[in-house]
Amino acid sequence: MKNCLIIFILISSYVASCQNIFDSTHTAQYASYLYKTQQYHLAINEYERLLFFSPNNSDTKLFLVKSYRKNGEYDKAINRINTFSLHNNFVMDNIFSHEYMKLLLISEQNKLASNFLENKNAFTQIEITEYALAVLLLNEEYEKSRMFVNTNKIETDFYNSLALISEDTKHLKYKNPYLAMLLSAIVPGLGKFYTTDWKDGLISLFFVGANAFQAYRGFNQKGIESIYGWAFFGVSFGFYTGNIFGAFKSAKRYNKRINYEINKKVHNTVFYNF
Repeated sequence: MKNCLIIFILISSYVASCQNIFDSTHTAQYASYLYKTQQYHLAINEYERLLFFSPNNSDTKLFLVKSYRKNGEYDKAINRINTFSLHNNFVMDNIFSHEYMKLLLISEQNKLASNFLENKNAFTQIEITEYALAVLLLNEEYEKSRMFVNTNKIETDFYNSLALISEDTKHLKYKNPYLAMLLSAIVPGLGKFYTTDWKDGLISLFFVGANAFQAYRGFNQKGIESIYGWAFFGVSFGFYTGNIFGAFKSAKRYNKRINYEINKKVHNTVFYNF
């Protein structure tokens, strides 16, 4: 009987210790370890468990959102913050406001970011000015961004970096898609040379020229009734029209690449150490 009692006590102690492993303190420690070792997909599960135990813990909410964000699940991070906001006891403090704002920007929800700024939330006036400039640049409203910089003078590293990018947009040289079409209509491939698409330009020139020459040979030998001539004329005309519309698209791609480089600089500035 005495031995049975000892065994029962030992088993009870073991079960209690196992249960203790999964209490909120140990879960928090484990979640923190997973987060620090960049195992964000596992950290999410632990922080969700912690939130179930302590639904009002602001640190748990913050690191849960950060884990989602660092795991590349931006929409889930945004949805989690929106869910928190439905509860009266949730305060969107400065740290959460920055997290939410940058999540909106990184997921390219610029309109929502603008609306969030208008509500001011927990941002200082300087922070509002910084983010407003970032939104203008990410929206590719470069002229407005330069006007904004001229009327809003603040001295922070973040703002000055964005202001330099805004100033650089003054020197952007876009390609006119309609001019590219006209050039390719005059000389096949010339519109693509204009957009620095040298390889496609040479291909267009070669295919249109080669097929046009074969069409000329056919017509020159057998006149207007030459099937050979008409066949190559059709191919040449197809390449010719394709070359014109291709020049238009090439100019659009060229301009898109310029905007992409600007956006990349803005993202690198906004999300530095984020």
